[in-house]
Amino acid sequence: MIKLKRYLKKILFLNLISIIFFTPYTNSETVQNKEIYNTIDKSYLNPKKKNDYILDSGDGIFIKFLYANELSNFYSINAEGEILLPKINFAYVRGLTLSELKHLLEQKYSAILINPELNIRLVKYKPVRVFVRGEVRSPGAYKLIYRSNDLIPQYLEKNDESLSSITNQSSSIDLKESGKNFSTLDIKNFDDSSIKISNAIYKAGGLTSYSDIANIEIIRDIPLGKGAGKKKAKIDLTSYIYNYDPTFDIRIFDGDIIYIPSLDKPNPNLIRNSVLTRISPKFINVNITGRVENPGVRKIPIEGTLSDIIDISGPMRPLSGKVVILRYQKDGSFTRKKIDFYSKAKRGSSRNPYLKNEDIITVTDGLIGRSAKILKEITDPFIGIYATKEIFDYWFEQYS
Repeated sequence: MIKLKRYLKKILFLNLISIIFFTPYTNSETVQNKEIYNTIDKSYLNPKKKNDYILDSGDGIFIKFLYANELSNFYSINAEGEILLPKINFAYVRGLTLSELKHLLEQKYSAILINPELNIRLVKYKPVRVFVRGEVRSPGAYKLIYRSNDLIPQYLEKNDESLSSITNQSSSIDLKESGKNFSTLDIKNFDDSSIKISNAIYKAGGLTSYSDIANIEIIRDIPLGKGAGKKKAKIDLTSYIYNYDPTFDIRIFDGDIIYIPSLDKPNPNLIRNSVLTRISPKFINVNITGRVENPGVRKIPIEGTLSDIIDISGPMRPLSGKVVILRYQKDGSFTRKKIDFYSKAKRGSSRNPYLKNEDIITVTDGLIGRSAKILKEITDPFIGIYATKEIFDYWFEQYS
């Protein structure tokens, strides 16, 4: 009995210690968590502000009729910019945003349905056509494809709005040019499936050491409901390239024009960092022909020089002459330049220049090599005639 009483006293003592020392800590932690949660307003769950995405051929939308579910379906915009809708036939939607289309369709269906309220979700993106110009390696027009389009078959099977990955997070950038104020450009910077400015620059061959990444300009179409026309934004990618901050690696829309100005002096660190952030490719492809051991298309580093491609293709053959570089320039012109190649010349110099993607390199014959070829062409017919005469004389002696 005495042992039981001692055992009970120990249990009561331990319970008392736990209440004194542990309960306040637990309560303070709970209060702290509640304070953190209370700082997040429930409005955070509300849909984000509608963007300026302009519908065009190739886009796919899911229209959900709230009070006529049998009409809800996936609708694709055809080459003429139209969609085929139940009860109203074809509707021209090219140039509209989602909010503008929703407003117009609700007006159109008001004559047919008692409650024409509907929701529209963009579930398939058209290829993005952008024009990149300025200080990039290969300026021009490019087409980029959304990876999120792979999710569309799954979306259609479920027939619901489960594609949460398409939910956008918006940010805005003020637009200014020469003292003129432009309206705010809403930029959607959502998941990795979207097409960013870094993707467009990469497609255009990447940056050069003269690219002014702090003053990149983007020109974008204004929706019809906002007066149409164009608007411009200035983007600074410095923090993205050097600090890996994706804030200003903004989403690109169809029809955007990207202009990258030039620096007065080259930035020696720009290429290395742009490769690390995948805004510039690691390698380029160059085709080499002529008097080398292994001609063909070769892959060299983005800042590769003529000596690099010669090293990869094997040594130049004896009796070789000058090297010729065939290249398309940024303005679209085609040039043919002879190089007095010297393998130990400084990288980037006139005798060992940097190469560009899709350059064609030809190692020509030297003066002695050309002379030997000419001599061979002249003497080959006579050698053939002499050999024929020898065969005829031998045959005549044997059988005469």
